[in-house]
Amino acid sequence: MLKKSDRHYTSTEIQQLFSGKQKSISNAFFRLHWLSTSDEKKKVAVIVSKKVAKSAVARNQARRRVYDVVRQLFSEWTPGLRVAILVRNPVLTAPYSELTAQLTDVCKRAGIIPSS
Repeated sequence: MLKKSDRHYTSTEIQQLFSGKQKSISNAFFRLHWLSTSDEKKKVAVIVSKKVAKSAVARNQARRRVYDVVRQLFSEWTPGLRVAILVRNPVLTAPYSELTAQLTDVCKRAGIIPSS
Protein backbone atom coordinates (compact mmCIF):
# COMPACT_ATOMS: atom_id res chain seq x y z
CA MET A 1 0.00 0.00 0.00
CA LEU A 2 1.18 3.52 -0.69
CA LYS A 3 1.83 5.98 2.09
CA LYS A 4 -1.22 7.97 3.13
CA SER A 5 0.45 11.22 2.05
CA ASP A 6 0.68 9.79 -1.50
CA ARG A 7 -3.02 8.88 -1.46
CA HIS A 8 -4.74 11.74 0.39
CA TYR A 9 -6.57 14.41 -1.65
CA THR A 10 -8.23 17.58 -0.48
CA SER A 11 -11.58 18.63 -1.96
CA THR A 12 -9.93 21.41 -4.00
CA GLU A 13 -7.46 18.92 -5.50
CA ILE A 14 -10.35 16.66 -6.50
CA GLN A 15 -12.19 19.60 -8.10
CA GLN A 16 -9.07 20.56 -10.07
CA LEU A 17 -8.59 16.99 -11.23
CA PHE A 18 -12.10 16.72 -12.62
CA SER A 19 -12.33 20.26 -14.01
CA GLY A 20 -12.07 20.93 -17.73
CA LYS A 21 -8.28 21.36 -17.57
CA GLN A 22 -7.48 17.74 -16.77
CA LYS A 23 -6.48 15.09 -19.26
CA SER A 24 -8.25 11.77 -19.48
CA ILE A 25 -7.64 8.36 -21.07
CA SER A 26 -9.36 5.01 -20.62
CA ASN A 27 -9.45 1.33 -21.50
CA ALA A 28 -11.75 -1.55 -20.52
CA PHE A 29 -10.41 -1.68 -16.95
CA PHE A 30 -9.59 1.91 -15.96
CA ARG A 31 -10.21 5.57 -16.68
CA LEU A 32 -7.36 7.90 -15.73
CA HIS A 33 -7.60 11.60 -15.03
CA TRP A 34 -4.37 13.44 -14.40
CA LEU A 35 -3.04 16.91 -13.89
CA SER A 36 0.57 18.14 -13.81
CA THR A 37 1.53 20.56 -11.05
CA SER A 38 4.66 22.48 -10.19
CA ASP A 39 4.89 20.60 -6.89
CA GLU A 40 7.33 17.67 -6.78
CA LYS A 41 4.88 15.50 -4.80
CA LYS A 42 3.07 12.73 -6.69
CA LYS A 43 -0.42 11.70 -5.56
CA VAL A 44 -2.89 9.07 -6.68
CA ALA A 45 -6.49 8.20 -5.85
CA VAL A 46 -8.32 5.00 -6.76
CA ILE A 47 -12.08 5.45 -7.07
CA VAL A 48 -14.49 2.51 -7.20
CA SER A 49 -18.14 3.49 -7.57
CA LYS A 50 -21.23 1.63 -6.44
CA LYS A 51 -21.99 0.92 -10.09
CA VAL A 52 -18.94 -1.36 -10.15
CA ALA A 53 -19.80 -3.22 -6.95
CA LYS A 54 -22.72 -2.72 -4.59
CA SER A 55 -20.91 -4.27 -1.66
CA ALA A 56 -18.42 -2.11 0.24
CA VAL A 57 -16.29 -5.19 0.80
CA ALA A 58 -15.98 -5.81 -2.96
CA ARG A 59 -15.23 -2.13 -3.63
CA ASN A 60 -12.48 -2.12 -1.00
CA GLN A 61 -10.98 -5.34 -2.36
CA ALA A 62 -10.86 -3.83 -5.86
CA ARG A 63 -9.34 -0.63 -4.47
CA ARG A 64 -6.65 -2.54 -2.57
CA ARG A 65 -5.79 -4.63 -5.66
CA VAL A 66 -5.36 -1.51 -7.79
CA TYR A 67 -3.32 0.30 -5.12
CA ASP A 68 -0.99 -2.71 -5.02
CA VAL A 69 -0.40 -2.44 -8.78
CA VAL A 70 0.04 1.34 -8.50
CA ARG A 71 2.63 0.85 -5.74
CA GLN A 72 4.83 -1.06 -8.20
CA LEU A 73 4.53 1.63 -10.90
CA PHE A 74 4.59 4.69 -8.61
CA SER A 75 8.37 5.16 -8.62
CA GLU A 76 8.37 5.46 -12.43
CA TRP A 77 5.80 8.29 -12.51
CA THR A 78 6.88 11.80 -13.34
CA PRO A 79 7.08 14.14 -10.32
CA GLY A 80 4.22 16.58 -9.76
CA LEU A 81 1.44 14.39 -11.09
CA ARG A 82 -2.02 14.21 -9.55
CA VAL A 83 -3.77 11.08 -10.81
CA ALA A 84 -7.26 9.68 -10.26
CA ILE A 85 -7.90 6.10 -11.37
CA LEU A 86 -11.55 5.23 -11.85
CA VAL A 87 -12.10 1.48 -11.76
CA ARG A 88 -14.44 -0.41 -14.09
CA ASN A 89 -16.20 -3.80 -13.71
CA PRO A 90 -13.57 -6.20 -15.15
CA VAL A 91 -11.17 -5.37 -12.30
CA LEU A 92 -13.23 -7.44 -9.86
CA THR A 93 -12.61 -10.74 -11.65
CA ALA A 94 -9.41 -10.13 -13.63
CA PRO A 95 -6.18 -11.86 -12.62
CA TYR A 96 -3.46 -9.74 -11.04
CA SER A 97 -1.17 -10.03 -14.08
CA GLU A 98 -3.91 -8.64 -16.34
CA LEU A 99 -4.47 -5.69 -13.98
CA THR A 100 -0.77 -4.91 -14.06
CA ALA A 101 -0.62 -5.12 -17.87
CA GLN A 102 -3.74 -2.96 -18.37
CA LEU A 103 -2.68 -0.25 -15.89
CA THR A 104 0.86 -0.15 -17.30
CA ASP A 105 -0.55 0.18 -20.81
CA VAL A 106 -2.92 3.02 -19.95
CA CYS A 107 -0.18 4.85 -18.00
CA LYS A 108 2.23 4.56 -20.95
CA ARG A 109 -0.41 5.84 -23.39
CA ALA A 110 -1.07 8.77 -21.07
CA GLY A 111 2.64 9.55 -20.76
CA ILE A 112 2.56 9.08 -16.99
CA ILE A 113 5.37 6.51 -17.22
CA PRO A 114 7.90 6.48 -20.07
CA SER A 115 7.49 3.95 -22.87
CA SER A 116 10.37 1.52 -23.10
